[in-house]
Amino acid sequence: MSFILKSIELKNIRAHEHLIFEPALEGITAISGENGAGKSTIVDAFAWSLYGTRPSGVKNRNLIKDGIDPKEKTVSVKSILIVGGIEYAIERKIITPQGTTECNVWGKKTGATKFTQVAGPSVSHVEKFIRNELGMNEKGFLTSVLIQQKQVDQIVSASPRERGAVIEELTGIASITQAISKANETTRGLEKAASIFQIGNLEEVEKKVEKQEKVCEEIEQKEKNAIEKFKDTKIEHKNLKETLDIEQEKVNKRIKLSQKVDRLKDKIEFLKTQAENDLKQIVEFKKKYGTTIYADTKNSKKRVDEKRSESYKVKSSIDNLKKELSKIHGDLEKCSILSESFDKQEDAEKKLKEKEENLNKLRKLLEKEKDIKSNLSSELKHSKNSHNHINGEDKNCPVCKSALENPESLRKEIEEEIEKIKKEQKENDARIKKTEKEIKELEEKSRETKVAIEAFKESTHLATEKEKKKEELKKEVEKYKLIDSDLKVLEEEYDKALRVEADKKSLEQAKQRSLNANEYIDNHEKEKKELENEISNLNALTDRSLNALITKVNSSQEKLTKMSIAGKELVGRKNLEKERLEDNKKNLKEVQETLEKYNELAEEIEISSSASSMLSAFKADRIEHAIPTLEFYASDFHSKFTGGDFTKLSVDEKFNTFVTTSSGQVRPVAQLSGGELSSAAIALRLGIAMLLNSSENNVLILDEVLVSMDEERSRQIMETIGSMTNSQIIFIAHNTDINSMADKTVMISK
Repeated sequence: MSFILKSIELKNIRAHEHLIFEPALEGITAISGENGAGKSTIVDAFAWSLYGTRPSGVKNRNLIKDGIDPKEKTVSVKSILIVGGIEYAIERKIITPQGTTECNVWGKKTGATKFTQVAGPSVSHVEKFIRNELGMNEKGFLTSVLIQQKQVDQIVSASPRERGAVIEELTGIASITQAISKANETTRGLEKAASIFQIGNLEEVEKKVEKQEKVCEEIEQKEKNAIEKFKDTKIEHKNLKETLDIEQEKVNKRIKLSQKVDRLKDKIEFLKTQAENDLKQIVEFKKKYGTTIYADTKNSKKRVDEKRSESYKVKSSIDNLKKELSKIHGDLEKCSILSESFDKQEDAEKKLKEKEENLNKLRKLLEKEKDIKSNLSSELKHSKNSHNHINGEDKNCPVCKSALENPESLRKEIEEEIEKIKKEQKENDARIKKTEKEIKELEEKSRETKVAIEAFKESTHLATEKEKKKEELKKEVEKYKLIDSDLKVLEEEYDKALRVEADKKSLEQAKQRSLNANEYIDNHEKEKKELENEISNLNALTDRSLNALITKVNSSQEKLTKMSIAGKELVGRKNLEKERLEDNKKNLKEVQETLEKYNELAEEIEISSSASSMLSAFKADRIEHAIPTLEFYASDFHSKFTGGDFTKLSVDEKFNTFVTTSSGQVRPVAQLSGGELSSAAIALRLGIAMLLNSSENNVLILDEVLVSMDEERSRQIMETIGSMTNSQIIFIAHNTDINSMADKTVMISK
């Protein structure tokens, strides 16, 4: 489907902070400017907004203008297109610094005033909608609409196979190729399925059954032998395990007793060291405090708690005042938003008065129209009664009772009067509806103005309250500082009292420990000796001997496990061989069924192969008819580009490309050089575009396609494109002389 580009709006995309590009709706629009000004960014952004196409494969986050955070400022491209009488606004946004995007589409029909959303914000949803509306995917767009220098070069440097793939995709031949591939895939699948079938005979099946029965008997005998051996090994393992449990218990007891002995040794050494330290502590305490010391921690704590409570109350008051100030600030912001349409309250009140006067006028007008409606209804009723009377049996005047002279003429006059009244009623209804709508809109605006007036009044009150709360907060902060200073002094006094009390308590504990230290040491020495005798009498194995026994038990367990696994494998194999025996018995019956299915598959293979052949023939026919049309357009362009030096640009069935000179010499396009090669490439690309859009108005974007051309050849190509296509052409070039040929020139600066 054809479309016209109305505008492209860029916000914080690459070098552009805010740019609106509006091309001429008909003819040629030239985008001109110095290198690095961002000319190509405009058309790249257009492709990105439609399909997410990224120039040179850059990531979305690299499209964001330097220094811009998408969470704070809009980063987007909005393209407005006209497609089949519908105007679409397509906006693609980058919403995170990482490049996450969303996309929306709004549409409105010709004559409508508002856009309504038709797709988005899901990117996949929007891109599917755009493909359906424009009738082309991203590849088709980059082939038939946006033509860039690098793509122009690629169309001639590409292999015939790659060039053919592009043309097939555009002409619909690719779908036939896919159908052929699908048919061939189906044929291969059927042939693979047919190759699986193995048709045997009765004699072979009987031999397999007999052989399988012998295999099953041998496995069952092996299973019996394995069960007996497993039982013997299990008894042996049980005896070893019982011995290990007994010896392990002795060793565990020995380890526990040894650990107790070690702990007692540590306690004895600790008690000796502690006794020495306690003696030193008693001496040092006397040196530090003397014989008398007093510390009133209870009163110190009470004073700290009282001052801390006072601090909490003042701090709470400060927090409450801050919350109240924050709320007042929020309310002031709301009032500012509600009244932002007016500079001052007097302006809002004046505006409200004007709106109320207009409302009164509209309401009077509405009452007048409703009176007219009532009169028209009365007149219509009267006319209908007169019409019904004439159509009745009584042909006399309903007023004077005299005979009517010309009832038919009178009936016609009444019918015309009825139609006139109905027309006036319709016009009256339209005026009433319009007036009611205007009243409703004006009432809504009046309500908004009243809200703004109230917001002005509330702002004055809140400003006064704000200053009052600030003064209260200042006083409370000063008070809190004084209390906090006093609290720190009291806390230091309390900490000092606590340290003195702790030292006294530690002194008492040291004295008590000194009295009991020798008694504890003697008891521990006695207990240690008893434990050492118990270890000697236990007669437990050494760690090395125990490890050897554990290894033997583990080996026995491992042997049991292997035997168990082997037994399970043997059972599994027995079941498998029995299943094979059953399968062999069923095989004879399946031979006939297999043969029947094989014949059915052979028939399906023949049908699928025939379908593939027919589709291949149809594809060849489509290529045969598409290539002449492409050659016609491309040859016409190329001949005019070169002033008649080349008369034909041809494409064979394998998509090799050739040119014919004015002297009749045929040369491969790849052998051309410089401007001739670029001319042929542009002609071929335009030929593909015309193949799609030959009968429709459409957009054609040429981005730097004349880089290798001299000024004369560039002008000749531009004049040819402007005269031979009915497209909306957007052209980007460094040659400013080309701008004189354009219907509109847009200058882009850094």
